[in-house]
Amino acid sequence: MNPNDRWAKSFQDWRNGKTSISSLQKQLKHFKRIGIDLNLIKTDLARLHDYLDFHLLNPRYLPISLLLEPATWNPSEDGIQKLPLLLQHRHLSSIDELLMSGTLNQILNGHLSLYGDLPPIPIGAYDSGLNKTQRQFRRANKISLLEHLATEGWDHFRRQESVATGLDRYHPTKLPTINPGVLTSKYLLLVIDGTTHRAQSLAVTGGWEHVVSCSLANMNSLPNLLRDYSAEWISICHASDILANGALHALAGHLQQAKTNTVMTCDDIIVRQLWNDGLGYEHRQYRSSVSAIRLCTRGGIGGLLTLDYSLFKQCSFAPSYTCLEALRLDVLLQITREPIKTTHCHQALVKHQGSKNPSMPEQGWPRERCPFSDKQLDEIDRIKSQHAKQYFGIEGGLKPNPLQAGCHDLSRPTDESSLVSILIPFRDQVELTSTCVKSIQQNAGKSCNYEIILIDNGSADNSTIEWIKKAIKEDNIQCIHLDEEFNYSRLNNRARQLCKGDFLLFLNNDIEFVSESILDVLLDPFAHPKTVAVGSRLNYPDGSIQHQGVVIIPGERRCVLEPGKHLKEQEVIASLLPLRTQEEFSAASAACLMVKAEWFDFVGGFDEKLAVVFNDVDLCLRLRDAGGRIVVTPHATITHYESISRGKDQVGFAWARHQRESGRLRLKHKTIYAQGDPLTSPLLHHHSTRYEPILKQVAPLRPAREEVL
Repeated sequence: MNPNDRWAKSFQDWRNGKTSISSLQKQLKHFKRIGIDLNLIKTDLARLHDYLDFHLLNPRYLPISLLLEPATWNPSEDGIQKLPLLLQHRHLSSIDELLMSGTLNQILNGHLSLYGDLPPIPIGAYDSGLNKTQRQFRRANKISLLEHLATEGWDHFRRQESVATGLDRYHPTKLPTINPGVLTSKYLLLVIDGTTHRAQSLAVTGGWEHVVSCSLANMNSLPNLLRDYSAEWISICHASDILANGALHALAGHLQQAKTNTVMTCDDIIVRQLWNDGLGYEHRQYRSSVSAIRLCTRGGIGGLLTLDYSLFKQCSFAPSYTCLEALRLDVLLQITREPIKTTHCHQALVKHQGSKNPSMPEQGWPRERCPFSDKQLDEIDRIKSQHAKQYFGIEGGLKPNPLQAGCHDLSRPTDESSLVSILIPFRDQVELTSTCVKSIQQNAGKSCNYEIILIDNGSADNSTIEWIKKAIKEDNIQCIHLDEEFNYSRLNNRARQLCKGDFLLFLNNDIEFVSESILDVLLDPFAHPKTVAVGSRLNYPDGSIQHQGVVIIPGERRCVLEPGKHLKEQEVIASLLPLRTQEEFSAASAACLMVKAEWFDFVGGFDEKLAVVFNDVDLCLRLRDAGGRIVVTPHATITHYESISRGKDQVGFAWARHQRESGRLRLKHKTIYAQGDPLTSPLLHHHSTRYEPILKQVAPLRPAREEVL
């Protein structure tokens, strides 16, 4: 009898009273080694459970006593701490109500915290992030993940010791104390809501000599209040915030070289506390400078907003706002219509209560992901939509992002006059190329005109030659033959001369369009006037992320990082804001990259000295230097059978060429490799695809040789 049949029989016999529970317990403990199908186990266990979701019925996640006998389960016997649990979940009169109240289900899904000072991490994400030491402890002690989180995990977390990726970043962070310096400019602090005394207290703590307070409910009074003050810079915070001692002096240090028309933000710490007399936890945010595109798509305004006082006084205000985030969005969307300078202080200078002064977190589990009320969301939507009509000059410039409440998608109206030229280089491998072309024909969408330029790089197989003859019979497909050494940049530059489209879509032949109307999805971010190139999330065949944007990495042999790469757990992907929105990046992969044709020509196309790798990164960086912006969308489903077409660059000549082209990229873009990626915090780990912070600084063996060719 195979393992699945043995399990099914044992389960049925136990339910019929024909066998003891011990056989089932043993099979559940060793189900993976025995080879029992997990979905079969979940399906059978679901017949016993009315209060837990199907995906949670996993012997790794939950105690076997809970899985098999939910009606008599005793949480205390499986490590759940009674007092901390009841202190946090005051709707429970007894710990025995944990399961049947639905509270445990919400905890396991990350919608509620288990204890007040423990972040609400989904149990599946806790599983994928648990570090090696804790995994070994769990296996050695034969406990479930819930038992581990409730005991050993909680204990180590409270001692600020490493437990799991996705949990360690919540360790409490002290605000810095900034030594006072000589202030050469005049600074004003605007405190929103609260009393005059509270505003004065914040000013004294932060180092401001001048402060004004205003209520969000009465913004009409603000212009009159501002007339009494002469300043060069204004900073805005909420009355419930806690400022770092001397915060102003940190801001002033960054603004010393700043010119007028400058906006500065800083990192912040979000404090979450369900009860005023209960425990809470902190979430340090690692942000970057304000971006005009990110303001439209996701907000993400960091910490203390400081800006040129003259810019602020030019703004018009609504009579009232529901939250400070709405006010800040309104102000920034007004002043970013014209070119401005942006800068960011990577120190956390403010702590703010998530319930009183909500802001969109860069990373957050389900409970934290959308901190806004419905009323606040409606106002944010209204503000963004209003500015989109004025800024973009079109109707429907923004629409709600279906993946993330409070975020929006750029939406380009259908333009039947637009033409997309799709360039596909290949050499033989006819099955790959034909699959790619067929997927375009099926899923490009009917509202967008396109042509396909096949770039035959010396195919010799008869099957490929015959397929080309058949393919070019289509009115919108042509083929250029370039029988020469593979040079991705040269192939595409030559083929570009045949293109008639106002958009160029560079596509690898190992790409397959899966979702519908993909060209429309790729065109949408061009609704923003600064967007000149758009990339897409690309998935491996197993569904994990292969690509979703490029971050520039200075000071290391690896010169780029691809956020999200190899991530498959949906709970983890959903927790990372940059992976859920149309996100501005410094670069994107040309495995699927749409570029405005005029901008491609303006910067001179691909660099043909970058024959195989980093030509896409170089192109994007030159587009940015010319004033354009790169956006990557999460909304297309595209499979990339990465490097099947030419293999990996891991040994021999290919590795040497890879390193040589890496050196050329660094040499051409010295500034960004010296300063770091302006769109990503330098405090995030250079090897983490999950936007995890550097928790422990490690000194390099020697300086990176950035300019080595």
